[in-house]
Amino acid sequence: ISLVSRRMRHRLRLMCTAYQRSIGNSSVSEIMETKEASTAKPKKKAFNFLNYKQRRVAFRVAYLGWKYSGFEAQQSTDCTVQARLMESMIKTKLIEDVKSCNFSCCGRTDAGVSAVGQVVSLHVRSNLLVDEGLFTPDGYEPRKGKPMMDTPPSELNYVHMLNQMLPDDIWLMAWSPVDKDFSARFSCLYRTYKYFFPLANMDLELLRDAGRRFVGEHDFRNFCKMDVKSGLKNPVRTILSVDVDPVENSSSQLYVATVTGQAFLRHQVRCMMAIIFLVGNRLEPPEVIDHMLDITKCPRKPQYGMASEIPLILYNTGFEGIKWHFDGRNTQQVLNQFHHQWTKHAVCADMVRSMVGYVEEQGGGDDCACGDKLTVRSSGNSSGVSPLMSFVMANDTNYKQKFYKPLLKRPSADTLEDRVRHYEAKRIKLDPSNDPSSSSITTD
Repeated sequence: ISLVSRRMRHRLRLMCTAYQRSIGNSSVSEIMETKEASTAKPKKKAFNFLNYKQRRVAFRVAYLGWKYSGFEAQQSTDCTVQARLMESMIKTKLIEDVKSCNFSCCGRTDAGVSAVGQVVSLHVRSNLLVDEGLFTPDGYEPRKGKPMMDTPPSELNYVHMLNQMLPDDIWLMAWSPVDKDFSARFSCLYRTYKYFFPLANMDLELLRDAGRRFVGEHDFRNFCKMDVKSGLKNPVRTILSVDVDPVENSSSQLYVATVTGQAFLRHQVRCMMAIIFLVGNRLEPPEVIDHMLDITKCPRKPQYGMASEIPLILYNTGFEGIKWHFDGRNTQQVLNQFHHQWTKHAVCADMVRSMVGYVEEQGGGDDCACGDKLTVRSSGNSSGVSPLMSFVMANDTNYKQKFYKPLLKRPSADTLEDRVRHYEAKRIKLDPSNDPSSSSITTD
């Protein structure tokens, strides 16, 4: 046993001596660091936007806005459609940051409002070296080290790239190159909104009569949110048409109001629809719209709630000279997403409808005031309303009261001019440099 032990010790001693000769004076830790350095992946080279030319493009965007806090980016939340768009643009390296891309949108839709005709415009990088509309950014450095190709490079597939990054309720439909000074907001010729609603107990002809009274150029200060902080000083807008028609192939017998105008104030469509519904329910005469549009007779906006945001959609927008580039594969993918959303909500709708039927049966059938059967509106000034209409008019407390209070007898807000004066006085109080009268004016 002792002989075997001596031989094993001798062999181990020889192995240690050979190992020390092989590594020289290096320690084990130094050897491990060398090995890790040799196997480490090389750092990825930073993306250089200055190696690419840019172009201004317009995108046609569709989205279901029900879970978002509006389209436009906000400081208080990142749950907006624009925030999701900008995130996808940055991830795909189409833009370097939000500030430098000169972003513009056609319709700044409210929280909960959807769109299929939204248009945005911005500067993005291009894969091309020569093409109409390309421009070079400041500090442009042409790409080097790549061999010349027999065929010129193709443009980036913008729509496909972005749709891979966007959530499943925001889609890009198409893109188009535009002039460098193109603005999705100020280059737009018209905007069309659609508002879906149940007819319930309303009078269709009264609805159409009320809608027609908005057509033309009017001061819409009594049909919007008077947001003087955003610079509202001229509330005059032009409405081109207002039509009320049944929705084709609707299993719920819905109707849709189609409102087309050159431009809209904040909350304007929802305010217009609220008054149209009051007229359609015979709670207000159609002439009340003429009265509220006449600022000499009605300088102060009566207090009333807006129609719900859920049924409103920015349906179409008009531009001159835009040639949209559609991709067949992308269009099919978007259609598949639309069908998925439609199926999901159709199933939910039929589930709730079956629950309504069950409650009606358990509660007494025709004697139960539920669903479409509800008719609690009595004679006189009572304002009982179908649950179908209480959904779209959920924001108007007067609408749901037992006795309806006419618009012109309600409390009214300050005039637009008073609001502007109060706001300017507050700004000057907080910062005296905002007072235009304090600055010296010279003339040549």
